[in-house]
Amino acid sequence: MNIAGKVISPRTNPSDIVEFYHQLALLVRARLPLPSSLQQLAKFCGTPKFRAALHTIAQRTEEGQPLSEALRQYPAYFSALHVRLVNLGETSGTLPAMLFTVAKLAQFSQSVTGRMAEVAAYPAFVILFGFTLLIGLSSLAYSFILGVLEDLDKYYIFARYFPAIMQVLVPVGAILHNHFVAILICGLVVLVALGLILRNPLWRHRLALALIRLLPGARQIAHTQDCARLCRIWATLIRQKVPMPETLEISSGLVNGRSLQRALEHACEKIRQGGPMAEALAEEPAVDQLIVMAFRNSTEETLAEDFGALADLFEIRTTRAASRMVQLWAGIMFLCMVLSAALVGFAGLGFFKSLFVIRDLFKMGLM
Repeated sequence: MNIAGKVISPRTNPSDIVEFYHQLALLVRARLPLPSSLQQLAKFCGTPKFRAALHTIAQRTEEGQPLSEALRQYPAYFSALHVRLVNLGETSGTLPAMLFTVAKLAQFSQSVTGRMAEVAAYPAFVILFGFTLLIGLSSLAYSFILGVLEDLDKYYIFARYFPAIMQVLVPVGAILHNHFVAILICGLVVLVALGLILRNPLWRHRLALALIRLLPGARQIAHTQDCARLCRIWATLIRQKVPMPETLEISSGLVNGRSLQRALEHACEKIRQGGPMAEALAEEPAVDQLIVMAFRNSTEETLAEDFGALADLFEIRTTRAASRMVQLWAGIMFLCMVLSAALVGFAGLGFFKSLFVIRDLFKMGLM
């Protein structure tokens, strides 16, 4: 990334982004000039490289470029969703309120992503540990048999007499030994590719999200998070008197779930054709019933406040669901560690029994 002619590695703490949005919202609400506000934030927010980016954004806004366009040049710092919301605030004249909304969304997203990344770390560790343990035991079993018999062909002739675990580990060890160079090269390629991905915050974030989506229950958590985001955005737009058809159309492009996005688009079409808001949403299975109930039971004066409360509710649900997943995977990892210890014990027993098998084969003159 180029800032003032220098290549910048975009690294900063996500909490710095949240603090930036919050402080900028306060300064803009105080009617301070946007370029000056950005220049002041560039002196204190985050890492030196992040401050350099903010300094460049301040220069561009002073030259007349919209804030959303200036932020869009730094996708490693400012997500596409946040940029779209800032652009919406600019076009609707509600930038301070939208910046506060973005700050809340960013803080919530940071919290959930951190919890889900913690969840994703458990299966990643279990898989890595499992592969490492299998490779170690297989190599040890192969070296053990080869060291005692000096010829692996003898083992294969009498393999049926050896413990079952040795019948699994020795062939795997032989494959590792015979294709060591190819396996080593593949491993190095994977490590280099992973290192390049982890060095880039944008790629790292996308990889984490891709892995998180594969976890059981992650889709439901993502849907609840979308509902929280949706209610938070609606609360802001309704306070600014944005018409509901336009509110639905805008918000449909700000959620991640395809099913919820399509549901909002369908509801928007029905409302434009004269259909009632609550009924149009009620016909869409992807729309949570609490949202439908809010439209049916809230008055026009309390709708924004009610959606703010719903956003808080969905955020609590998302956070608790993520916490339950952390606890579940912690239990699974503990179980895997117990099974790994049992596997090591069985392997040790298999090594010990193999000595007796080899002794008996020698006594019978078969070796």
